[in-house]
Amino acid sequence: MRITSCKVMRIIINALHMHPGKSGGAETILLELIKALRAVDKQRQYQILIWPDSEEAVRPLCSPNIGYRIVQGNLAARARRFALRCLTKPHPTAWLTDGHADVVHYTNAVIRIRPFRISAPLVLTMTDIQHVYFPEYWPREDVAFREKYFPKSVERADAVIAISEFTRRSLIEQYQCPPEKVRTIYPGVDHDRISRMLPQESWNRIKMEYKIPDRFLIYPAGTWPHKNHLRLIEAIKLQFDKGNRDIALILTGIRQFNHDRIIERIAELNLQARVLHLGHPPWDELAMLYQNAQGMIYPSLFEGFGLPIVEAMAAGCPVACSDRAAIPEIAGEAAYYFNPEDVDAISDAIERLWLDDKLRNDLIDRGRKRSRNFDWRTFAEKTIEVYEYVAR
Repeated sequence: MRITSCKVMRIIINALHMHPGKSGGAETILLELIKALRAVDKQRQYQILIWPDSEEAVRPLCSPNIGYRIVQGNLAARARRFALRCLTKPHPTAWLTDGHADVVHYTNAVIRIRPFRISAPLVLTMTDIQHVYFPEYWPREDVAFREKYFPKSVERADAVIAISEFTRRSLIEQYQCPPEKVRTIYPGVDHDRISRMLPQESWNRIKMEYKIPDRFLIYPAGTWPHKNHLRLIEAIKLQFDKGNRDIALILTGIRQFNHDRIIERIAELNLQARVLHLGHPPWDELAMLYQNAQGMIYPSLFEGFGLPIVEAMAAGCPVACSDRAAIPEIAGEAAYYFNPEDVDAISDAIERLWLDDKLRNDLIDRGRKRSRNFDWRTFAEKTIEVYEYVAR
C-alpha cells in the first residue's frame, strides 16, 4: 500500500463500545482491525480509546505507533472532562480524551459527541440497521436509541464504512446517505489461525470438558431473537422424530435477551442431551469446533455480514445458511441455502449436512475458495484509504 502523506497522521479509534466477551461480531472486527493495522502500517500514529475492562484484550495488539488510552467512566472523571472543555478550545475528540487527532474513527454505529463539537474528520463504521427491518426483535428502548442516533451519526460522519453491499444499500435507501459517502469494506478471517490444527489431546480435552459427541453440527451466534435459535431447535426435534436420534447441535455465543427462552425450549422438547450451549468459548476452542463439526447450520434472519460464515468456510466446515439479508452476498455459491422462516426447510438442511457426504465435500471445497476473498490485511488497508480520504 502506497503512503500518500508526508505528515504523520494521528488517528483516534473509539473502542468504547467494546466490553470483551459481550460485544459479538463488532468486538471481533475491532480487535482484528487493530491487529491488522499493526501489520500493515508503521507510519501513522494510533490511539485506541477503551474502558478499563478492555485493556487486557487491547494491550497485546499494540506497537510503537499503536497505543491505547483508558477512559475512566466515574462521575469525577466526567466532571473533570466537562470542566476542561468549558475552559479550553473545542477538542477533536470532545469529552473522550485530552489528545488531538487528524481523524477520529467511531467503530460501531454511533457518534457520541455531546456536548461539544468535534473538529477532526469523522469515520463511522456501520454493521447494519437491523432495527429498521425487524424492530420487534429489539427492546423498545434499544429501538428508540437507534432511531435517534443512527441517522444522526451517519449524517455527521465525513465517511461511512459499511461491512457489506447490503448494509451500504440500506444506508442509502433508509437514511438517504449520499452514495459517494459510504464505502463497502468486507471484514476478514485469520486464515492461518483458524486452519491451524492443534494437538489431538487439546480436542480430546475439550470434548471431555463439554461432553461433546463425536459428530455434531455447530451454530455460533449470540442469543438474540433474530438469530432464530427457536426455529432451529424445532428443526432438530423434527429430525429427532424422524429417527435421526444421533443428531447433535452445539450452540456457542454471547448470552443475549432471548437466552432463557431458548434454554427453556430445549428442555421442553427434551433435547438437553442433544443440544448443548457452551457459552462464549476462547478462539482456539471455537476453531477446533469448526474443524471437527459435521457442518455449520446458520438460520439467522438478518446479518449485516455474518463473520461465522467465512470463519467456518476457512476452517473447512461445510455451511448451510439462511438466504436473507447480506448472507448470500457473503457466502456466494459456497453454501447450501434455505428459508429460515420454514422449520421444515431448516430440518431438510440439517439432514443434508448430516447425511450427504457428497454435498459436504463439495461445500468444503467451495467454502475454502470463497473464504480467500476475505482477509483482515485488505480490510485494514482499505480502512486506511478512508482515513487518508477524509483527512485531505
